[in-house]
Amino acid sequence: MPYATAQTLIDRVSDIATLAQAAGPVDQSVVSGALLRLTIESGDRSAYTADEQAAADDALVAIQRALADAESEVNGYLAGRHQVPLVTVPDSIVRHTIGIAIYYILGARATERDERLYKDAIAFLRDVSKGVVSLGTDGDGDQPSTSNTVQFEPGTKHFGRDQDGFL
Repeated sequence: MPYATAQTLIDRVSDIATLAQAAGPVDQSVVSGALLRLTIESGDRSAYTADEQAAADDALVAIQRALADAESEVNGYLAGRHQVPLVTVPDSIVRHTIGIAIYYILGARATERDERLYKDAIAFLRDVSKGVVSLGTDGDGDQPSTSNTVQFEPGTKHFGRDQDGFL
């Protein structure tokens, strides 16, 4: 299961139009945000020309490639402490995978904010790789089981005045 999909990405991005334009091929028509959304969601694109649909298809391929590259980069940092790919993907990994992918897609069009999000993602991943930050999963990527439970044994006395306990 990928850490983030094109659908996850457009659900979390406020400016789909800029993303669509950056992901679209340079030599083809500009892809609109609405067309990119329809392409990702397998919606009805009949109102668009064949060239526009082809450009949107190419933009989707570029987005999927950027997401795969971002996941590969994330796995590079996680591999020292976790079995990758992760079985259970924490939201922090989804968020940082998307941030890295957006930075890859935008390239020279990346704003200072996009660059900061990319650098923050890399800093987070470095901290995870050093053990400074936990993902909340065990080394296999599963949610760790807890041993923080209380057990009651009726009729058994562990502490008291007649024993060498604390009371």
